[in-house]
Amino acid sequence: MTYFRYVEDVASVNQCNTQRWIKTLQGFIAGVQCFGGEVPFFFWSGWIMKRLGHLNCMSLILGVFAFKFFAYSIVTNPIWALVIELTNGITFGLAYAVLMSYSSILALPGSESTMIGLVGGVFEGIGKYFNLLINVLI
Repeated sequence: MTYFRYVEDVASVNQCNTQRWIKTLQGFIAGVQCFGGEVPFFFWSGWIMKRLGHLNCMSLILGVFAFKFFAYSIVTNPIWALVIELTNGITFGLAYAVLMSYSSILALPGSESTMIGLVGGVFEGIGKYFNLLINVLI
């Protein structure tokens, strides 16, 4: 949800923060993140991992993250966040599936569930903790 704060910052720089459509845009961004990005890539992640392999998928994910952050650094109109957030499928949906699949492969026989739980907890838990910490400090 840190993107919402960024969208508000871009909107305030462009003097459009008094307009009511900025909250509507944030809702559309959440919808695009989920239904335009994550859901399709959760569905296609197995096929993509079979074709590219785990290591190449992680390289793709990092490359898309770099593109996404670069695009957000040059955006001047908040409406472009809708287009940029289509990449959320790769940066979250595919990344989560690759991490879970790879942790299952690396786990010792009989400990797959424990390993997946630990990796999932680290991926979700620590990231949310740091996000909360950053939001409190800002």
